[in-house]
Amino acid sequence: MDHKNTSTHPAYGLFYAISVLLGVVYISLATLSTQGTCLDRLVNSHISFQSSLFVQSIAQIATLCLSEYDFEHCESDVFDFGDDFVGGYNLREDKDSKYYADIYIEAKNLRIAQTLRATTQLRLVKSNKD
Repeated sequence: MDHKNTSTHPAYGLFYAISVLLGVVYISLATLSTQGTCLDRLVNSHISFQSSLFVQSIAQIATLCLSEYDFEHCESDVFDFGDDFVGGYNLREDKDSKYYADIYIEAKNLRIAQTLRATTQLRLVKSNKD
């Protein structure tokens, strides 16, 4: 009878060891998942901020183009900013000869292959050449 009791103790020890191992694995995976989500948010935040800067640049380019050239020449343009940022604009002229630019920026989060887009519509003031 003592022989049966001593042979079951190692089985309980193995059960506890596996339970502890699974607990450690679960905690490790949960921590890595949380860190990955935080990293994704950080990268997406950077892409959003950089996109807003590119939108301002594109608006300035469109305004300068309208100052130097006619509407037909400046109607649309596309820019490759590198680092997986692409943007452009399309101009519209309303019946009161006011110009509006539909500006877009696309960027790809390479870590998760997510494409982020920023779009905006701005009224452009055409400055006259001096």
